[in-house]
Amino acid sequence: EPVAGIPDVMARDESALMSVVAHPDYASNGWIYLSYTDRCSDCNDVSKRSKRPASMLSVVRGRIKNGEWMDQQPIWNTSLDNYTLSPDLAAGGRLAFDNKGHLFFSIGLKGTSEFAGIQDLTLPYGKIHRVNDDGSIPKDNPFVGVEGALSSIWSYGHRSPQGLEFDSKTGQLWSTEMGQRG
Repeated sequence: EPVAGIPDVMARDESALMSVVAHPDYASNGWIYLSYTDRCSDCNDVSKRSKRPASMLSVVRGRIKNGEWMDQQPIWNTSLDNYTLSPDLAAGGRLAFDNKGHLFFSIGLKGTSEFAGIQDLTLPYGKIHRVNDDGSIPKDNPFVGVEGALSSIWSYGHRSPQGLEFDSKTGQLWSTEMGQRG
């Protein structure tokens, strides 16, 4: 049976429920992490003009009890200013834990034609982000304390990070991307 009560997921283009990952210590804490395309409920005026919903990646955690999603907590989201009206292509949304309890997640360029966002440290697009398992920011993230930069950024310059995996034997994070054709 489907799990009742999961967040309202926008399924369109390459957006949907992007990743479902159990916490490394799931057996004792029961946390499950979801990354999904969140439809902006507060962006109705903009959405009505464009006839497309505004959306962005969200990451939450929760537990499943008796077939229901419970105890939901936000792990990462961004300001409504970063929700886009563009088609959700190359959205990213993959989750991976390292062996120290950090959660990595990817955000692609989200179908925008402007590639500047993948280099701009004030924007979440085109990045792999790293947070602690509760959503707090690790103090040793590369851009902690850099004025204007999002402190969750781990790496940037990614177009479409659709795959993400941590190799616990080597301690390396691997990402795969799709690129443009032609």
